[in-house]
Amino acid sequence: MANNQEALYNIRDFRFTYPESNHTIAWQGNHLIREGERILLTGASGSGKSTLLYGLMGLIPEILYGKVDGDIYFRGKSIIENPEFVKGRAGLILQNPSAQILCHSVREELAYGLENKKIAPGKILEEIDEWANKFGISPLLNQRTSSLSGGEKQKITLLSILMTKPEILMLDEPTAFLDPISAKEIMEIIEKYDSGKTMLFVEHNLGYLKGQITRNLDLDITGKVNNRSAEEIIWHTPLPFLEKTAKGRMLMQLENIRFSYPEKDILKGVNLKIYEAEIIGIKGRNGSGKSTLLQIMAGLKRKYGGDILLDENAYKGKEYKYLNSIVGLLFQDPENHFLFHKVEKELEGCDLQFIGDEFEGKKNQSPFTLSEGEKRRLSTAISYQGNKKLLFLDEPTFGQDINNKRKLISFLGKLRDRGLGIVIVSHDEEFLKVVCGSVYELKEGKLQVVEQ
Repeated sequence: MANNQEALYNIRDFRFTYPESNHTIAWQGNHLIREGERILLTGASGSGKSTLLYGLMGLIPEILYGKVDGDIYFRGKSIIENPEFVKGRAGLILQNPSAQILCHSVREELAYGLENKKIAPGKILEEIDEWANKFGISPLLNQRTSSLSGGEKQKITLLSILMTKPEILMLDEPTAFLDPISAKEIMEIIEKYDSGKTMLFVEHNLGYLKGQITRNLDLDITGKVNNRSAEEIIWHTPLPFLEKTAKGRMLMQLENIRFSYPEKDILKGVNLKIYEAEIIGIKGRNGSGKSTLLQIMAGLKRKYGGDILLDENAYKGKEYKYLNSIVGLLFQDPENHFLFHKVEKELEGCDLQFIGDEFEGKKNQSPFTLSEGEKRRLSTAISYQGNKKLLFLDEPTFGQDINNKRKLISFLGKLRDRGLGIVIVSHDEEFLKVVCGSVYELKEGKLQVVEQ
């Protein structure tokens, strides 16, 4: 990296405190981001990686309110004082693609950013067709955005931002909700777009970035920033295997479960048995129906074909009251679990073995202002409230660093040893391999055994 490259950003001892929080996120010292760099931001969950991206986008403190100290300069001008200076010049891809989709159709979504730049309608149509052909998404142009898979939504979100030609692109866990094939396609789009583009990545799935990163800024929880070369990055740290145990009696059996959305049949005859003291993994492409299957198993979707048998066939059919009493469900979106304006209220009734004293300094903080990783850990604890027999987890590892994945493995082992039957839906194939007794793939509407 040449030091004479022009600095896009200068981060000067930036500190931010969310309302009602006792913890200040800090980036100590001065840090330059130069044109053409591809920087990986790492650090413990809650250390402030996403918050820094919001600051670089000019969202702090007017959109994201809190106490600010220090400053962030874009091309020599403070964007804490002048956030409009960076507007339209920086692009941000969020973890959850659904949170960034604004329009009903794909064509409208791709046009939105160009319309804001006041480009002529005829030119916008030309640009859309050109980009769609280049990146192979022409068949999606007339589809409704609500009908897209997670991978397709992430592609459209990425292209809608790239088409505005930002001076810097920031990506906050862009592969978090994507199957391995979709994640690889997203990275190929980024590589194909412009090899000289300035980019910042927050990403736990580091394998997708190897060979693309020029350096690493690693933040510890105290605010100290370590500046490392790409050669110093540890690209893979293996997870510990959870020792296998004997299964108990059967808790649930799915018999020929079928389900359709208006646009397509999604489940075409799913059969599965879940036993006490067993952890089952389910993987599959985005849009294959994994989350839908979990919601049927938890009693949230009731218009389906087939039968759910409980407690060795003692209950058959739609015994929802009993089903709800024995099943805990972790939604893919952790915010779906939050009912209160303070973390302290959300923690009432939670099993604290998993999270310990992590939220001690954040009890008065809104759960909606936690980091994505913290939201996921809090929502995981909430999902196990009560005396459950079955626990269904939808993407429990998203936003989690290696240390928190280890904690999750230990926690799941303890729950399994208490006799719980656990089903995990995840794109994190390494995680499934180390915690699950059996792994299935949901493909073409049916479950196929991958590992047993």
